[in-house]
Amino acid sequence: MEEKKSKVILHGMWASTYSKRVEIALKLKGISYEYVEEDLKNKIDSLIQLNPVHKKIPLLVHDGKPVAESQVFEVMARVLSQESEAQAKSVVEARERFRVLEEGLKKHSPNKIIRGNDDVGLLDIIIIASSGVHKVFHEAIGVEIIGPVNTPTLYNWIERLQELPMIKEVEVPHDRLVTFLQKYRQVHLQQAAKV
Repeated sequence: MEEKKSKVILHGMWASTYSKRVEIALKLKGISYEYVEEDLKNKIDSLIQLNPVHKKIPLLVHDGKPVAESQVFEVMARVLSQESEAQAKSVVEARERFRVLEEGLKKHSPNKIIRGNDDVGLLDIIIIASSGVHKVFHEAIGVEIIGPVNTPTLYNWIERLQELPMIKEVEVPHDRLVTFLQKYRQVHLQQAAKV
């Protein structure tokens, strides 16, 4: 029986450093993909349908489904820029999205070993890029989304990735990011209060 190959599509733009990062990661890992060059002034329908909220690139599509990174960012931005009941609702939603990821990691990669750069795949890159700052997020606003109790597999996965020298080299300085997130939150809360 022939194994079904996954189809990966990258919507990007030639001058976007963000698109290049994804493209480089795909090439480094030997993942075949179709590249769709986007004109950011005239976006194609598939980009708008697959990423209806932000309509931004890069957009990575795996077997017809957009990679959930932007959805995670969206809910995390809401947690950061809300207060009281609205924030509590967004926290529940964020935890649910990470719980789904947690279950997928347990099911499909229960014994993932990360000893060095050769063990890092595209999923690892997405996880560390989108969720590696969870402790900073917790410190900045006092809300824990990813933790050793509610998402132990994801939490430990991130911890192992953060031990790699390659990841340490590109890490954003902790204190600088805490300050940035606190200012971001303050600005958004002030804007919301004016409305």
